[in-house]
Amino acid sequence: MVCNAIYSVSRTCRLVLQHPNSPFNVSKHPERPLPLLQFLPSAPVYFDRHTLSLKDGLLSLYTLDGRMRFQLALSAEAESRFHREKLREIVLARTPLGYQLSFWLSMAAEDEERWPVVEAEMPEYVVVHSAQSEVAESSVS
Repeated sequence: MVCNAIYSVSRTCRLVLQHPNSPFNVSKHPERPLPLLQFLPSAPVYFDRHTLSLKDGLLSLYTLDGRMRFQLALSAEAESRFHREKLREIVLARTPLGYQLSFWLSMAAEDEERWPVVEAEMPEYVVVHSAQSEVAESSVS
């Protein structure tokens, strides 16, 4: 579980600090101090393939309280994808309707692409405080 927490923070930092389209990209602005990232309570929980398994319609998820098991009704094709493709990431996120578990599966060819072609969007669960604005705010107060 500690590894999953470290992954969560690292994944967000990578997006904020290294994505080519991020305004906080450290390669484009090496002179700037690193910004402070504040994670909100709505931050999702990331799981990896070692904490989750799927077999015969039963989803088994390792948690701090032990293993939880859920019935999961999947089509034959969806279940086949779990066995055929590589499970990259599982995200547990809070939505207005409750909690949602999402799975990211990929084929080997997709693994070669480091960044999606889409614009970098700051996740809604993290607030980025630039160090420059923090210095300015603290000198005013």
